[in-house]
Amino acid sequence: MRIPNFGNGPKRKTQGEDIEVAELVKVCWLDIQGTFQTINLSPRTVYEVVFIVKTKDSWRDNSVTLTIILPRSKSITRHVKINKKPLREWIEIQVGEFIMSPENVGEITFKLGEYSSEWKTGLVLKCAIIRPKNY
Repeated sequence: MRIPNFGNGPKRKTQGEDIEVAELVKVCWLDIQGTFQTINLSPRTVYEVVFIVKTKDSWRDNSVTLTIILPRSKSITRHVKINKKPLREWIEIQVGEFIMSPENVGEITFKLGEYSSEWKTGLVLKCAIIRPKNY
């Protein structure tokens, strides 16, 4: 996953294990992207892509743009106001979902971004997850 403009990943204790996270230091343009090959996913299964994030007080007024691009270039974009979510708690933000079918064999791209000219800080990224929707 490509995560520019994040500070060094501090080690955090989460559910009994040390994990490395990326914490947003200060940017105007936020663009987090990941890619994944779908070839080994189960056919006819609905999958979802989620980011696990935490926000601090300094993130209060920012929303994010979430995009998933499927192998045949079908793109799904939505906007989410994170300020409606609890502060300082890990939350899941769904990027999108897709059905594993022959049309969706290949590489998917998933993105989380905020593209205004406002300076941003206070977002902590734990990971991105691709999983069956009704796990």
